[in-house]
Amino acid sequence: MILRRTALAALACAAFAAPAFAQTYPGKPIHLIVPYPAGGGTDFFARLVGQKMQELIGQPVVVENKPGAATNLGADFVAKAQPDGYTILLGDVATFAANQSLYKKIPFDAEKDFAPITLTARFVSGLLVNQNKLKVNSVAELIAAAKAEPGKIDVAHAASVIHSISPPCCSSRPPASSSTKSRIAARHPPCRTCWPAPCRSCSSTTRPRARTSRRAA
Repeated sequence: MILRRTALAALACAAFAAPAFAQTYPGKPIHLIVPYPAGGGTDFFARLVGQKMQELIGQPVVVENKPGAATNLGADFVAKAQPDGYTILLGDVATFAANQSLYKKIPFDAEKDFAPITLTARFVSGLLVNQNKLKVNSVAELIAAAKAEPGKIDVAHAASVIHSISPPCCSSRPPASSSTKSRIAARHPPCRTCWPAPCRSCSSTTRPRARTSRRAA
């Protein structure tokens, strides 16, 4: 989702506002902040969206990657920028949902410091396994293999979203109770974005991979 600070100086306003306003905005390049490193799915969509925006508004759209803290660094940069519509954020479910529960303190207010412009993509999650390293053909076989070797299977995932949903069936510690039948112990080498995860899943140290793909909205 693309967002920008405070109220209605958005791109949509340029299309529907009075002619005088449309002539003044946008009057200079717009900076589109991506809170992930270059090469990942969010960065890919940002460049697609930025290119189309340039065609529609007649001004350059500069894509800037500001990764870190599971998107919080990039979001905080936009939250503290001038609320003039020239610094916008390509945020996602990590920024505005998962992080609100995972972090005790966030340096911005997700509700007050941002206003939505448009939805850019939807997410579909999948689970991939490198069968050269791990001979399993189903989730049940993966769980059985992990239980047979507690803490020896690495799971690669991107950012905080997959990590936040994986603990119910996958933990970095042995299960506290045998009543949770699907709970397994595995290691979580985190990836800064979706892009390094395929590389790690092909390496000798990481076998299963939780993957999130994106579809254009």
